[in-house]
Amino acid sequence: MSRDIYPALTGAAAVWEQLNQVSQNLANVNTTGYKALRVPFENHMANEGILGDSYVKLGEEELDHTTGSIVSDGVDTHFALKGKGFFVVEGADGETLLMRSGAFQFDAERNLVNHMGERVIQSGGGYIQLDQDQTTIQVADDGTIFSQDGDELGQFMILDSDDLTPLNGTRFRPGDMVEVTGQTGVIQGSIELSNADPFREMTSMIQTTRLFETLQKAMHSSSELDTKLNQMTRRSS
Repeated sequence: MSRDIYPALTGAAAVWEQLNQVSQNLANVNTTGYKALRVPFENHMANEGILGDSYVKLGEEELDHTTGSIVSDGVDTHFALKGKGFFVVEGADGETLLMRSGAFQFDAERNLVNHMGERVIQSGGGYIQLDQDQTTIQVADDGTIFSQDGDELGQFMILDSDDLTPLNGTRFRPGDMVEVTGQTGVIQGSIELSNADPFREMTSMIQTTRLFETLQKAMHSSSELDTKLNQMTRRSS
């Protein structure tokens, strides 16, 4: 087998994974608080082995932290963050998860929860919860939460992390975390839209598809060349 097939083969595999990621971004252009993922290519030199002189592999996924558009929807349990950081929720197994989407609601136990029923954690620990005689909350710009009667109920915990593992595009498993409460504004009655730009993603999909087709042709040409060389070798022998 010709050595020149390996750069094309590894490139095609990498492009296929990138195409999957672009498809995921496109599928989430309307998902509240979604953060797009980018997958860079890396070229590696191989001095030995069967991969020829070089091969292609994917780099680490890069989360696009660009803030999505913030729109007002008037729902008093919906919140958007003005600045860096993430809301904090408690996962089903008790782990701390971060999310940019603040499309919350109160559950039957009057806890503020996300769309999966995971409870929102407040600064200092504990959950954001209404008393039985309360029906709504008011939230100040610094994230302080008040009942309808003006009683302070707590404050949103806002954390940030440079090491985030995406779970479903809107929830992230953090590594090291730092609290940024007081540095980021909380906007009540608003939501942050996805930061995945449909025009950019469509352009990326077209370019990535064309690149994949080009690499397929390169592999096909290499295979044809191998076949011809093998035929010539058999004839000469």
